[in-house]
Amino acid sequence: MIGKEDYVTPKPGILTTYNGSFDLDNLYKEIKKWFKNNNYKLYEKEYKEKRLAHGDELIIDILSERKIDDYIKFHINVKFLMIHLKKLSKESYIGNVHCNLKGYIEFDYNKKWQINKLKEFLMFIYNNFIIKGKIQNVYEDKLYDEVLKVEDLIKRNLGMI
Repeated sequence: MIGKEDYVTPKPGILTTYNGSFDLDNLYKEIKKWFKNNNYKLYEKEYKEKRLAHGDELIIDILSERKIDDYIKFHINVKFLMIHLKKLSKESYIGNVHCNLKGYIEFDYNKKWQINKLKEFLMFIYNNFIIKGKIQNVYEDKLYDEVLKVEDLIKRNLGMI
């Protein structure tokens, strides 16, 4: 059943891991550029850096959203955990990269249908019977394709493909 959110990825997300050298600045710039070019608003929820003896630790949590219409909004969240990070040169780093991608559709983001129980029930009927086919065959496919494009962009920048 479709509720207020509909995940197109598993709820824990899609995990990509990499161990090696990479250009952190370019990776970050390319991600921001992709979201901007695809009309997503980008929010950096967290950027935390720890200096450790065995290598730095870096957490970057990026939230993005794109309004499709007055009822539907796409979300793609990217969270990086980089451990044992060492700087090789001005642009190049080496370390372990763990990237988690989540994609979901948010319904009624203006909360017009969540005012009372009757409207919530009507929203349930609307999502699960009236536009269910369009949600599954259009919106889910489109968002999942975009999540995979972000994953490919990350893998390409890490030198995995």
